[in-house]
Amino acid sequence: MEPFAERSFSMKGFKLKNLWRCLCDITKCYPTRRILPKWIFNGLPVSLPFLLLFFIFSILVVWKRSHHCSHIFIDLGSNVGDSIEKFVDPYNHQYSNSLLAKIVRENKWQAKDFCIYGFEGNPRFNEKLANLEKFLVSATKRIQIFTETVVTTQNGLCSFYLDENSYQHNFWGSSLIASHRDVWMSGKKSIQVYGIDFSSFLAQALGCSFRSCRDTRKAKTVIVQMDVEGEEYSILRQLMMRNMLCGVIDYLLVEFHSHAFRLADNTTVKGAPPLEFEKCFHWMAQHPECKTTVFTQGLVDDYQTV
Repeated sequence: MEPFAERSFSMKGFKLKNLWRCLCDITKCYPTRRILPKWIFNGLPVSLPFLLLFFIFSILVVWKRSHHCSHIFIDLGSNVGDSIEKFVDPYNHQYSNSLLAKIVRENKWQAKDFCIYGFEGNPRFNEKLANLEKFLVSATKRIQIFTETVVTTQNGLCSFYLDENSYQHNFWGSSLIASHRDVWMSGKKSIQVYGIDFSSFLAQALGCSFRSCRDTRKAKTVIVQMDVEGEEYSILRQLMMRNMLCGVIDYLLVEFHSHAFRLADNTTVKGAPPLEFEKCFHWMAQHPECKTTVFTQGLVDDYQTV
C-alpha cells in the first residue's frame, strides 16, 4: 500500500494526471477540428515562438479544465458504488424509486458537470470500484474513488471492523464502530485502513478555509451522500463546529445508525451518541439561517425530508 500521506490527499497528483491526459486529447482533436492547420502536426518545421505560444495556451486550457469544479458530489461509504451510479445515471429504471436519483432528475443535474469523489473502507470492493471509476471517467468532469479509505474526524490509520454476514446487502454493516451489531455478529474482525478528516478534505476540495468557506467556496453546488455506519455523529458534529455545514453543503443525504451503538441484548453502549443529537441536528437544519437541504434515513425504509 502507498504511504498514508500520499493516499489521504492525492487530489494534486490526480489533477496532474488529468492535465497530461487533457493535453494529449487537445493535440489529437485540433487537426480534426481545423483549429490549427494540419501541417503543424505533420512534422514540418514551425517557428519556436509559435510552438511556445501554442504550448502555453494548451496548458492554460487544461489547467482550467482540471482545477475548476463548479459542482461536486461526494459519496461517503460507497460500498459497491451504487450511489455513484444513481447520480450519474438517474434515469435508469432500476433507480426510479431512489431519492438521490429523484433529486438529480428534479434539478436536471448532469454528471459531466460534476467532480465526483467516493470513499470506501472495505477492500472487498476495491476491484469493482476501480472498474467503476474507469468506466465513468468520460461521463464526469472528474471522478476519484478512494478505496480502503474511510472518512472520520482526523487523518491517520484506523481500525475498520468488517461485516462478513450481510452477504445479501453487500456487507453493508462494516464500520469504524466496534459495537455495530453486524460487526459483533461477524466476530469483530478488523483491518487497518486510511482515515481522512472529512471537513479538511471538503475545505480542500472547495478551495477555502473553515472560517470563510461559506463566502469563498469555489463550487456552486455541493452534494454529500453520507452512509458511514455510525461515524456520521462525529463527522456532523465536527462539520458544525467548523462552520462547514450550513452554507457550505447544499444537499446532505445522511443515514443515521443509532442501532450501531446497541449490544445484542438491545442495551446502549456506554458513551454512545444519544438520539438527542439527531433531534438537535434536525432542529439546526430546519433553522432559517441554515441553507443546507437535509434528507435523513433512520427508522424508515427510505429517505425522507427532514
